[in-house]
Amino acid sequence: MFPFGFIALAALYILLVLSLPTLAQSFRAPVQTPATTQPAPQYAPTPGQPVQSNAGVQPSIPAPSTDTQPSQTLPAQTQPAAQGASIPTAVPAKQPAKSIPRTPAAKRDLTDKLTMFKDLRVVFPIVQGVDTRWQRIGDYAFVADVEFNDASGYSFRWHMTPPAKGEGSRATEMNDVKTSRRVSLFYPEHQNCTLVGYTNILRVSDAVFNSLKRGEISDFELDGPDTPLKYNREIFPLAHTIRALNVEPADLFINDHLVSVRTIHAQTDNNWQYWILDNPRFPLMVRGQGPFLWNLVQLRHPKLEGLIKDESVDPNAEARRIIKSLEDTGEATTRAILFDFDKSNIRAVSKPILNKLAVYLEQHPKLRLGVEGHTDIIGGMDYNMKLSQRRANSVKSYLVNIGIASGRLKPTGFGYTKPVADNSTAMGRQLNRRVVFRKL
Repeated sequence: MFPFGFIALAALYILLVLSLPTLAQSFRAPVQTPATTQPAPQYAPTPGQPVQSNAGVQPSIPAPSTDTQPSQTLPAQTQPAAQGASIPTAVPAKQPAKSIPRTPAAKRDLTDKLTMFKDLRVVFPIVQGVDTRWQRIGDYAFVADVEFNDASGYSFRWHMTPPAKGEGSRATEMNDVKTSRRVSLFYPEHQNCTLVGYTNILRVSDAVFNSLKRGEISDFELDGPDTPLKYNREIFPLAHTIRALNVEPADLFINDHLVSVRTIHAQTDNNWQYWILDNPRFPLMVRGQGPFLWNLVQLRHPKLEGLIKDESVDPNAEARRIIKSLEDTGEATTRAILFDFDKSNIRAVSKPILNKLAVYLEQHPKLRLGVEGHTDIIGGMDYNMKLSQRRANSVKSYLVNIGIASGRLKPTGFGYTKPVADNSTAMGRQLNRRVVFRKL
């Protein structure tokens, strides 16, 4: 017989062996995830997959590429976002897609390269102009042709287009270039003089420019009409001081190419405002608001072509565009046929476009074209009608001189009677200056 103790131990052993599978299953159960529980999302989704935000917006997170900066690494202390939570601001939610081209390099800043030199032409489109008696005379252009700029000062010939009138010359002495706190904006008809004590719209003095650069309030006066005073009191507020507000970009034309330059935005104590070229050698008054308005000043001289060669219109591409537009719609508008200011002679840079158009006309001998000239509203109706007709005639004459029969071309000048944009804005006036070719 077996001892009772031995039998008890054997029974306990058998019981233990039979219960081991159940015990093992019970130890594994706590680490299982219930079927209804979703795993927490990773911080960043797989490249190309959307991210769900609280607002329901799903921005695309593009795949990294050699064109973009590598994505930031999630800091160790940042916890993964819970499902439906906003993306933490510590890491960008969206990076540039590979398909998006690089941002083009900024165009060259020509501010410091501009100077006043002999034969430079500066055109100021004047809006709501006033005469020397402060009477409104309308919109016109003030044109300054530099005669010299040297150690003695500078001088320029000037004239105004209709409805204003007048021409003359103005000189500024070097002492005023350096120290004057007064600026002349008014030009009596046929006045030829050295106006002592003033600079003018072509430039402020070194003293005013340097004060603005230092952030100082400078004394500042403009010449006026015959007199803005009555009983020794100002009829309306005039400028006595000027201060800089900011450094801002402003646009101007260099040989008909629109460029942006750096300017000092300044304001007088009577709230007139001026944008002065941020260039100590040529602090040109690029833009003005008081007592009349001007903007989009034009600088013209062949010497400036070297500065803007990268901005020039490709004549071959422009000619192809004109021809395609004629074929598709029967008409073509171009703003690349350029003329000297207030004249009808075609500038050399535009002639290759007309040469290509002539080749097309030779290949299509039955095609007849209307040639339309259009202007902006600066100047009177009669002035612009005549100018636009002369320019249309010039285009015809050029094409005839290189072999196109005269009877195939019909020139017409429309002046500013058919605007395509708002003539009250500088940009609108730019769009309205154009040549249109139309199938007949």
